Amino acid sequence: MEIKPRVIVGIVLLIVLIMMIKPIVGLFSYPLTDKLQEIKTNAEVETYLEEKYQIEFDVTVKVRSMVGRDVTASPKGEPELAFHVQGPPYRDDFLDVYYKEQIERAVNDDPTLKNDSSLKLKIYFNQNGQFNLENGLPGLSKIPGSPTLVVSSKQQYDEKKSREEALKTLQNVIHFVQSEKMDLKQIKATILLYTSEKEYQYKYVIPESVFESINSVEALREYES
Repeated sequence: MEIKPRVIVGIVLLIVLIMMIKPIVGLFSYPLTDKLQEIKTNAEVETYLEEKYQIEFDVTVKVRSMVGRDVTASPKGEPELAFHVQGPPYRDDFLDVYYKEQIERAVNDDPTLKNDSSLKLKIYFNQNGQFNLENGLPGLSKIPGSPTLVVSSKQQYDEKKSREEALKTLQNVIHFVQSEKMDLKQIKATILLYTSEKEYQYKYVIPESVFESINSVEALREYES
């Protein structure tokens, strides 16, 4: 049976019409898909956080198919402690955010460290750790999980005095840690040294077990990398 030309033309026009309409229909389906993804992610993140920290969280998920996803959370009733969640696999910086504020407040109260404008301290926790916070968020003296304290500082390079200055800075940090009774795994430090032409770095990884022995440049150099 011979197909009439106008039938062929009609089929071609129908195919073209479908191809034109399909992207438009897809755009209308995005909001529904995004909403379903938000609900699913919200439930997953709530479960992840509550199992990790043993407290309840408020979770906000925003999904935009053409843009991406943004997930924030905070302990119930404490929106000022908002933090981000990435993944899956999920990971978060809740304790990093919380103790950043605690560290900054303690440094500002320390008579030695508060005068060093180049000194920065930050706590990093094991992302795979489990933390029971049912009794509330503890202060620095009961910091959970033996985290790592990361130290950065900047000073002018002097061939004879730079390591002595690095030693003095790290001794002050160790004294601060001990006075706050912080239970740390280690201190990781980067001392940036600069001249008008170049920059140098001293890097140290100092386990908590040897804090008391860091009493000379020679002792400190054992942990220099």
